[in-house]
Amino acid sequence: MNTYRKLLVSTLAATALATAAHADIIIGSAGPLTNAESIFGVTWMNGMELAIRQVNEAGGIHGEKVVLQRDDDNADPKQGTLIAQKHCDNAAILGVVGNFNSGVTIPSSDIYNRCDLPQVTNASNPKVTKAGYKNLFRPIANDLSQGAAPADYAVKTLGAKSAAVVHDKQAFGQGVAEVFRDTFSKDGGKVTSFSGITPTDVDFSAILTSIRSENPDVIYFGGVMPAVGLFVKQAREFGIKATVFAADSAFAPDFINASGPENAGNAPSSLP
Repeated sequence: MNTYRKLLVSTLAATALATAAHADIIIGSAGPLTNAESIFGVTWMNGMELAIRQVNEAGGIHGEKVVLQRDDDNADPKQGTLIAQKHCDNAAILGVVGNFNSGVTIPSSDIYNRCDLPQVTNASNPKVTKAGYKNLFRPIANDLSQGAAPADYAVKTLGAKSAAVVHDKQAFGQGVAEVFRDTFSKDGGKVTSFSGITPTDVDFSAILTSIRSENPDVIYFGGVMPAVGLFVKQAREFGIKATVFAADSAFAPDFINASGPENAGNAPSSLP
């Protein structure tokens, strides 16, 4: 949070100096607030509110109060671009923290760039910054770190020789799965399959039947809730005993509820 606060305050302060005075300095935000990923979007924005409250308690920015405007993009690229245009059309908004999802950030960043609105994001797909937009800031590591760490751990610590990789065909899930696949292979492991599902799938019997026949030492799932939880639960029901790695979307308590406490214990996060 400190990194976000310092970056936001410095960016907004510079923008405020170059902009006509407003009654308040408004920061836009966009992330998932109502769907299965809402725990991330809500807690993310709660962190923004805490940082803003601390700034305001210290006197604000040039004496002006900072206000956060929360918008729900529902992790949907179409909704995210509509919100981005709404933010651009509001002259009172001097900066944006958004979006949470890579698949939403990539198209929305083009809109924010065209209206030259400062944007801070934690979307981790490397493609987010590939365009080189000077108004876009990402103060976190990208998927090259998140995808590589579990692959290194699987080979070098667990001694895994084979891995099945599954992803949800979205920018984040597929991106981090590709990094895992490439790193696992580079480390000397064998990738038995690289398969895609859709985030709305609830029945993974076909893909799990195939994975069971491959008998991999580990499985990597690049995707979001609730699919990752359901996938792990069904994998255990299929008798698959491989250690399952998941991306940081599995950090939520809902993962334990969806996969079952008896199954979640053998599913390390991306950063063991």
